[in-house]
Amino acid sequence: MSQEELVHRVGMHRTYASSVECGERNISVLNLVSLASALEVDPGEFIAGLAREPRHVQK
Repeated sequence: MSQEELVHRVGMHRTYASSVECGERNISVLNLVSLASALEVDPGEFIAGLAREPRHVQK
């Protein structure tokens, strides 16, 4: 499935999806769930195994 077809299925703008894919924007949880539904996968698969270093609080 092309990116254009996918975003059409979920009602998302093509440039938004492209900027999310390139890491220029963050995706909302609702949009993530919509994409997962269109791809027929569990939304948890998108984030499984991701880890992030804790942010240090500056004093």
